[in-house]
Amino acid sequence: MTSGSGTFEARLFGPGLAEAGTPVRARFIGTRLHIESSPARVVAADQLSASLGGFEHDLIFLNFKDGDARHALQARDAQALAILRGQAPPPLAQQLARLRGGVWRQNNLWRLIYGSVAGLVLLVIAGIWQYDALIAWTAERISPETEARLGRQVVQVMREGGQLIETGPALSAVQDIGERLTAGSRYDYRWLLLDNDQVNAFAAPGGVVVVHTGLIEKARSPEELAGVLAHEIQHVELRHSLQNMIHALGWASVLTVALGDVSALAGVLIYQAGATSFSRDLEREADEQGLIALHKAGIDAHGMLTFFRRLQASEILSVPLLSSHPATAERIQRLELAIRRQPVGTVEPLGLDWPRIQASLGESI
Repeated sequence: MTSGSGTFEARLFGPGLAEAGTPVRARFIGTRLHIESSPARVVAADQLSASLGGFEHDLIFLNFKDGDARHALQARDAQALAILRGQAPPPLAQQLARLRGGVWRQNNLWRLIYGSVAGLVLLVIAGIWQYDALIAWTAERISPETEARLGRQVVQVMREGGQLIETGPALSAVQDIGERLTAGSRYDYRWLLLDNDQVNAFAAPGGVVVVHTGLIEKARSPEELAGVLAHEIQHVELRHSLQNMIHALGWASVLTVALGDVSALAGVLIYQAGATSFSRDLEREADEQGLIALHKAGIDAHGMLTFFRRLQASEILSVPLLSSHPATAERIQRLELAIRRQPVGTVEPLGLDWPRIQASLGESI
């Protein structure tokens, strides 16, 4: 549906907006895209980049930055997409033209898949296993190589956002601790430090772990950072992040990933990743395996416990780490019991100058 000559319906994604996108209207006037939102936005065409996405790769995402925040505008339907293509000035129109061939090929591929095996196979499997088991089964059918390609795409999208801290003591601390916790892993990990004052960290498929500067500022020791990293690493190792992506993006997107086309999914995933909420069972599993990883690495596991205990005691419900990894009293009691049960090995302080690392954030930003 459209409203007014040349205006098309769309959804706007970005920080502070609805996870499913905020409905807006948009149109090109000359070489500028005008978005009727609150606040209104005007973006020059040379600041826009186009990517494909959606259930059948027939939706367009126009990616742009508003200040330091990354946003994406998604044409709502085929009619809106046609108006967008007709209005887009060069060189944006050239980007859309190159993507159009991919739409045609994907649509034909979906018809073949739907018409032959997808519906029947999923119906049979769903009747045999529970839904959670089906999600895990599907994740295991996606190759590590394909998962790694998805991770690389996520890194690229985040780097384009311009908020990554690429050097400095804080990033080095994250890398050093992370590499110690992932020795012998099948994944080639990438450690990202995001200039964001939220107390948060999250994992994306393929060995990508993102830490916000706000978390480093809140942690009182490198062992507390290590506790959070150990937990996030297990979401990667156990493929929890991949399973959540499968659940959130639907079966057609899963098949797209399995066929190796990850570019259209990364843009959607990056807006979801920071707010991803895992089930209680997955969180429990990541806690348990994270404690084991800390023990094997010779790092004091109490850091995980003290950090979550302090966050819970603060009762700051807006802390993203509390909403995506709920630090309930039951969970903290379980961590205390698990730490007591683990055999005591050789544990040494990480030996990092934590005050200097925290102070360096102000120099890097």
